[in-house]
Amino acid sequence: MSRALIFVHYNKYNSLSQYVVYTLEKMHNLFEFVIFVSNSRLDKQDEKKIKKYSHKVIQRENLGYDFGAWKDTFKTEGWDFFSQFDSVTLMNDTCFGPLFEMANIFETMENNKIDFWGITNHKNTKNGMPITNQEIPEHLQSYFLSFSKETVSSQIFKNFWENIEFFQDVRNVISCYETKLTKLLVDSGFKYQAWINTIDLKNENPDFANWHPDLLIKLKNPFVKIKGFLNFKNPYYLKQLISKHSEYPINLIDEHFNSILSPDSSINISNKTIIVSKHNLPHKNFTTTAIHIHVYYPDILSDYIAHLEKSKSEFDIYITTDTLEKKQIIISLFNKSNIKNRVKNIFVFDNKGRDVLPWLKISSILNQYNLAGHFHTKKTDWKESWIGESWQNEILEALIRPMDYIISFLNNNQQIGIIVPDKPFYYSNILLESDTWGDNRELFKSLWNKMNCLKQIDPFTIKSPLMPYGNMFWYRPNALKKLFDLNLNEDNFLEEPLPVDGTIAHALERMPVYISWSENYDFRIAVPAKMILNSFCGKTFYTVKESTNEFSTVVNSLDYRIGKLILYVPRKIYRFLKKLINKL
Repeated sequence: MSRALIFVHYNKYNSLSQYVVYTLEKMHNLFEFVIFVSNSRLDKQDEKKIKKYSHKVIQRENLGYDFGAWKDTFKTEGWDFFSQFDSVTLMNDTCFGPLFEMANIFETMENNKIDFWGITNHKNTKNGMPITNQEIPEHLQSYFLSFSKETVSSQIFKNFWENIEFFQDVRNVISCYETKLTKLLVDSGFKYQAWINTIDLKNENPDFANWHPDLLIKLKNPFVKIKGFLNFKNPYYLKQLISKHSEYPINLIDEHFNSILSPDSSINISNKTIIVSKHNLPHKNFTTTAIHIHVYYPDILSDYIAHLEKSKSEFDIYITTDTLEKKQIIISLFNKSNIKNRVKNIFVFDNKGRDVLPWLKISSILNQYNLAGHFHTKKTDWKESWIGESWQNEILEALIRPMDYIISFLNNNQQIGIIVPDKPFYYSNILLESDTWGDNRELFKSLWNKMNCLKQIDPFTIKSPLMPYGNMFWYRPNALKKLFDLNLNEDNFLEEPLPVDGTIAHALERMPVYISWSENYDFRIAVPAKMILNSFCGKTFYTVKESTNEFSTVVNSLDYRIGKLILYVPRKIYRFLKKLINKL
């Protein structure tokens, strides 16, 4: 049995995920001729990977999606070329797989005396057609379709492909082509089957591939739709099912979603948590590490020094502060420690831009290291003192005390670009309904556009940003290069006193994880074992607090926003008057 395969690929970031290579690796031996059609650009390295498992690679614009690519391939190769094969199979890269051996599936279906077949079918429904919401006929789903020589040679088949238009809306492709092809061929006398016939399966949605992938995995479906992962309510369970029923490499799933989904989305599919400890991990690679601490409150620096003294790692320390008096205190504190020789420089800058601007000012020094940590002394003058104190302590426990572990982890996992602490207790268990974007979406969007990042982010579509609360984290300088290339300076930052939200410093706090992701790095969230709480923690406390005193609840819910207004309104008035004076 001679077979041909036309495999269509598309990646909105013009990259090639490894799961696509895996699919071809497992499938190519079933075919005498494999044509790989990419509707997005491939670099030379990726094209080389593909050529190992295909006979021809075609790169084209994404005109008409997969149906447009199949149409063009039939046209350019010619019907005479495809008529020499016993079957022609059409596939796209919208699935992970194969989970199971495909040779048996091909043999079984080809012995069933049918003209074409697919992996799954979509049930007939009275409504639901994209755009029109009309009836959807029962049809084979287009991620995998295989046609016999007789079908491919028929005029009805040729006419279908020759008359395809290059729609710009994928819903038109589904309505006009995917949902219509099966019925068109059946009406012409051709017979078909689905490897897994969903007609008699009972569930809420007739589209099992995209909405009930768990049931299909149990039925030995060889492919799992990527959209099925995104629609499924418990993707962690879905990965468990795949591991239980197949030998498919789960890391390929994580790798793909990490590359195409923003961090706030990929975290729902891949476990980004690392449980950190004070013990280091063995690692072979030598690395250079820099630690930056911005010291506005010298009294808190002692806590940092106490933890840093216990570290067995090699690192250099760079300090920034805002007065010469504080510099002398800092020198005195380090002179009393056993790590005074690790302090390479203490910089004094004007009190502008909080911890962010001083960090950016010395970034050219920090960027000479393989790894860096950015920290500062944290307090909450705008709120109860315990909030800032506990917040600072949580960061010390998550990022400084286990720094040997974190440095080793980064050495052993070169794809990780940034490690941030978990949400502080105050935000995750008390201030439950707070808008953590605040007034920073516009600033975020403006800065993102200026950086010309490789990937797209729209902060207005993200409910809650994945951010290093308190703006402290470990990172690879290469992962944040786009930020440093902005060359932000004093003119970009407001004078003190700053409002508690809505400044460039606050916007930048929400950006590091996304910038790292755009540079094709992954991220992790550091959680000390002693700080792991169950899902009930905080919720009961918060509910009781609300129900015991209605007036107190109202005050507590407003005081944060009132605090913002007290600082923010005068700043707005000042800007208005300044503009008015300039006009005069």
